[in-house]
Amino acid sequence: MAENVVVYALSILMESVHREADIGLDPPNLDNILSVERIIAHGKKNPQFVNFLKQACIIRESEKGWFQNIKEKLFSSVS
Repeated sequence: MAENVVVYALSILMESVHREADIGLDPPNLDNILSVERIIAHGKKNPQFVNFLKQACIIRESEKGWFQNIKEKLFSSVS
């Protein structure tokens, strides 16, 4: 469930950027709004998006992986 929330948030972020800057993004639909592959394809087409995610600390290099880092941060702040 948490992974879907992260993917959904990234999809919304991508759509917001597209509305402001027309970055050539195909709008999401019910079949692909939770698709990690859609985000990866967009990142390959727009490397600036990936750089933004790195600068915003959404993607970090780590042994655990970015999603595990997010989960740990979320669950540690709830406890």
